[in-house]
Amino acid sequence: MQLNPDNLEQSAIYKLLTGAVIPRPIGWISSISEDGINNLAPFSFFNAVGDDPPHVMFSAARGNNTNKDTLNNVLATKQFAVNMVTEDLVEKMNTTAQALHPDEDEFIHAGVTAISCEKIKPMRVKECMISLECELVHHYSLENHKFGAPQSSSEKSS
Repeated sequence: MQLNPDNLEQSAIYKLLTGAVIPRPIGWISSISEDGINNLAPFSFFNAVGDDPPHVMFSAARGNNTNKDTLNNVLATKQFAVNMVTEDLVEKMNTTAQALHPDEDEFIHAGVTAISCEKIKPMRVKECMISLECELVHHYSLENHKFGAPQSSSEKSS
């Protein structure tokens, strides 16, 4: 079977990519606004991209040509944490996929514990067994988008 993305709806393209690239980790990204508001959101397009030096990346889709709070926070503060989700946290992670007002703290919304990171200002999820403290290294805007202008960031984890 051959499929041409030019002839598909965006939802079909998303389903194909997320179903074909497996196993596919979800990056539960925590960030903080310049005003000190915690943010926590899952990203389907996340992965490790290098180890020397260690780098991870995530892609933040834009709805209505508006950045997600996570992307705005990372661009402003140059920092974020990636919290690795275990099966027992999936439902709580799913609640953070909801569109909330930028002044709402998703840690509180999801009922998880925000604890300090060692090297960066954003909080991490205490209930996660692994969290990566990251600093922004690169930010790319993908061109020729049709459905909301995805943005990608490549970061160095420490």
